[in-house]
Amino acid sequence: MEKFIRVFGADCIEVLLADREFISKKFKSKHIKFVIRVKENTKVSNAVGQTSTIKNLFHPVGVGVQLKLDGTRKICGLDLYFTVLRLETGELLTVASADDFEDAIELYGKRWEIETLFQSFKGRGFHLEDTHITEMERINRVIGVLSLSFVWVLKVGQWCDENIKKLKVKKHGRLERSLFRYGLDVLNQVILETDFCHLWKTFLHLIRGQRCHRLEYI
Repeated sequence: MEKFIRVFGADCIEVLLADREFISKKFKSKHIKFVIRVKENTKVSNAVGQTSTIKNLFHPVGVGVQLKLDGTRKICGLDLYFTVLRLETGELLTVASADDFEDAIELYGKRWEIETLFQSFKGRGFHLEDTHITEMERINRVIGVLSLSFVWVLKVGQWCDENIKKLKVKKHGRLERSLFRYGLDVLNQVILETDFCHLWKTFLHLIRGQRCHRLEYI
């Protein structure tokens, strides 16, 4: 974070999202807006100034109910705003922020994109963990290559969904497979099933976003 701020400045940070990390006073001193999830055993002041845990304080909140507290509560020496949501699993999603966000839960939800990216880098995609790389410089290079690859694979999935075969939407409202998975399956198919003389021509079709007739049967 310090390195990022030195290069780009804190003003370019719209909001910092983090999952159950330690809330630092440095965020507030540097005027960084943040929405951070806090653990259920975190101690916070109640309406009369007494200390309670998040779990006990919001115990009455029912499944699917979202609640935003009026005013700030003291936590880790900071006066922060709190919004909670009881998930379908029964788990309590509690986020804290130094700014009075009306959509704190929705903002925090954007962090899930990071989780899906990690999943694509690891077991559900590129299997980064199988490389067993520990040297930082090599990790940086691999992450750079995977980042470019992720964008390409995702773009291929989006293009195939729009031009070749639409992904079905299941009853729960989600796609039968992600656009990333769709793109990865298509590229794997091109590499493994296309004869060599058509391989690069097919790749160019996918890179340029043009219709590729060899993939119409997917």
